[in-house]
Amino acid sequence: KTPEGEHAAKGAIHMIRERNLKNLNILDIGCGVGIIGLTIYTKLSSEGIVSEIVFSDINIFNLHSLKRTLKSNNLEHLLGDRIRCYLSDGLQHIPETEKFDISIGNPPQFISKKTSEEWLSPGKLGTYDANWSFHKSFYSTCSSLLKEKGEVWMFENSAADANAFISFISKA
Repeated sequence: KTPEGEHAAKGAIHMIRERNLKNLNILDIGCGVGIIGLTIYTKLSSEGIVSEIVFSDINIFNLHSLKRTLKSNNLEHLLGDRIRCYLSDGLQHIPETEKFDISIGNPPQFISKKTSEEWLSPGKLGTYDANWSFHKSFYSTCSSLLKEKGEVWMFENSAADANAFISFISKA
């Protein structure tokens, strides 16, 4: 168990409160089992700060775990309305009708030059970003799903070299 999702959620909640943001539609991209988005939603929805949350992940096992968590926390009734889930590689299968104030994520942390068959196993799927393909694809298309003043908040691994992906972030 690693605390990255919990730390990212706490950081996001702090930034949302500090900026006095309200009525947010949030995308938790590459959500894993939903720790970031669920923490934000459960802490801020009752105050009217978060109105909707969308979860997206490439790994169907993660989304099944997320749905079981929703059920065990009596939030399952919100599925399809205030909480939506998409099985998607990056933004590929998220409807264009979805628009977000914030896209938040803790993207694949392990960078490699090539894809390995091992990475397609349920326990590894979505943790590797061969040749920065997730990052490049996400940043080249994310503006189509953001509202006019929408923002991207990515909580990157401290081992990631920001200079390696500045070029494709600046093209977004």
